[in-house]
Amino acid sequence: MKKILFVTYFSANEPLLDSRTMPLLREFSKLGIEYHLVTFEKRIKPNQGILFSDSRYIKDRFDQTGVKWHPLVYHKKPPIISTIYDVVAGVVYCIFIAISQRVDFIHAQTAVGGAIAFCVSRLLNKKYIYDINGLLAEEYADGGLWSRKSIVFKTVRDFEKKIISRADGIIPLSERVAKNIREGE
Repeated sequence: MKKILFVTYFSANEPLLDSRTMPLLREFSKLGIEYHLVTFEKRIKPNQGILFSDSRYIKDRFDQTGVKWHPLVYHKKPPIISTIYDVVAGVVYCIFIAISQRVDFIHAQTAVGGAIAFCVSRLLNKKYIYDINGLLAEEYADGGLWSRKSIVFKTVRDFEKKIISRADGIIPLSERVAKNIREGE
């Protein structure tokens, strides 16, 4: 039986995860592939438990499809530092899962998931595929959150290029994303 570690920066109840990822995981699970899904879960309110209120329902739903769910906590503040913290926590946790479950390879979704998969794959000599939704640095610049001249933009853009170029496979969300990758954006 093949074992795949699937890493995403979405939470388990995100619409895109539900509509795009879960059908894939369900179908591959039917073929005997064991998936270990790592998500980053948002708190509903400050001082509330780690996961949102319907985590039992979501875990049961994953269990019914054969997907083993490994939720981590999503951190929002302070910006950038919290994301770096999530990447480091994700790398450590994914290394633990990959070793303890004897994962064959890694499948990543989202830029942060890709960063985690990239690091884990290099540290454990595992192959990974990157299911790319868009280019994070470009999206933040287009949205006016980052200047294209800023060190944050340039660092994230360069790291995204590394993640893409070293992936063993790329799955773009759209033709536009595929075109941007081909043009080296």
